[in-house]
Amino acid sequence: MAVDISTNTFYDVANRQQWLTNANLTSIIGGVHIYGPYSVYATFFDPYEMNVTNPQTASLYKFQPFADVRLRLAFADGVNLTEVMIDVANRLSVPATNLIPPGLPPSGSYNTSIVPRYSYNLTGVQDNLLSAMMNPITHFTFTNGTAAPAGYFNNTFGCTTLNGKGQCSNPVSQTVNLVYATGDTLDQAIFTDIAEAVNNVSVTYNMGLTVTLTPVPSGQMLTEAFSSELYMYALGWIDDYPWVVDFLGPMYQPGNSYPGPDGWNITEMQTLWQQALVANQNNNITGLVKVSDDMNELAQQMVMYLFTQYTLNILAMTSNVQGFAFNPSLATAAGGIAGPELFVQLY
Repeated sequence: MAVDISTNTFYDVANRQQWLTNANLTSIIGGVHIYGPYSVYATFFDPYEMNVTNPQTASLYKFQPFADVRLRLAFADGVNLTEVMIDVANRLSVPATNLIPPGLPPSGSYNTSIVPRYSYNLTGVQDNLLSAMMNPITHFTFTNGTAAPAGYFNNTFGCTTLNGKGQCSNPVSQTVNLVYATGDTLDQAIFTDIAEAVNNVSVTYNMGLTVTLTPVPSGQMLTEAFSSELYMYALGWIDDYPWVVDFLGPMYQPGNSYPGPDGWNITEMQTLWQQALVANQNNNITGLVKVSDDMNELAQQMVMYLFTQYTLNILAMTSNVQGFAFNPSLATAAGGIAGPELFVQLY
């Protein structure tokens, strides 16, 4: 018999102080022992979409905020992931640094030195928003790589010149909606931080930029995401098989699971992907790890995703359980997208 315990009731089983203070898993239930935490082969992230389509008209929106790296950085700088992992996830998740989760084969694929270009920085939110507002980009590219005609897109918001009060007098208003799956409390908290940070700057300078949040059923979110209807949403990748190419292809190769619908088409990434395939076919592990690093570094430079969490699994079992072994390639995150799990198994 297995009972699924949510992260919100984790401390019904574990000693809160010992876990939060000392990272020590101590059971408060007699005859129950806690094992872990165990890393799983999963990385959660919030994609930035460009070439976003209006579902009512089937045409592209003129406002494509995340075509501008400054706006991608501004949104990513607005959330303190470490704090969210403590306050919301009970330390059952850790902030993700890049696409590859800890321990994913082959050895060396997970590289702790490849870190995001963004960090929690409210000054960065302000500076990037002001820069993007006062000097909006004018060159855009369609998903197929061709340049958009002049005026086809328009990233204007706020104003290009502040008045004597340091504000926009007659701002151009724009709205960016962030979507997460109903019940996904962790990404709700992440998006709430982002919205508060961006909206605070917008109000300060009267930019007219508003960030909103919308929870939707996970199936609906997937449909809308893969139809290129969302500016930003919350998802994750769990291994189909435990090998680094299972992450590199779906997440980075142009036209694949996420770069395709999200509007990313980076020529250099396609070249690197082909190199990864050759290295993999030739069992060149050193070469494969090198290409994995190159693809991750390029993604970080471009700020393709806001990487959010690596999940942890913790298992609490009665003392008569024998021969337990944990397999990180078979573990899944709760509900497929919602994050970490705690299992109590009773026999």
